[in-house]
Amino acid sequence: MRVFNTTASGLMDSSPIDQAYFVNATSAAVIRTLPDATLCRGAIRTISKTDATANAVTVNTTSAQPITGTGGVVASVSLACRGWAISVMSDGAGWNVVARI
Repeated sequence: MRVFNTTASGLMDSSPIDQAYFVNATSAAVIRTLPDATLCRGAIRTISKTDATANAVTVNTTSAQPITGTGGVVASVSLACRGWAISVMSDGAGWNVVARI
């Protein structure tokens, strides 16, 4: 697993290797975008908010690919509180929630 500590918005790596992103949104809200699910089937991405500010960490998908298992099908998930996290796995067409804390 590759681990990234970040304060910046941007596209996540499309590598098939599982990755964890620990995001600090102290300075401003951060948007992390999942890679194209068709390029990394079976890969897991975990995103966690590490700061206690009111700035959200938003997890978006590429080309409105679905995130399934959040109580429905969505194209983005917001992490509003410190310690909130989501793990998703690519099924080759979209992303499925593995865990949400």
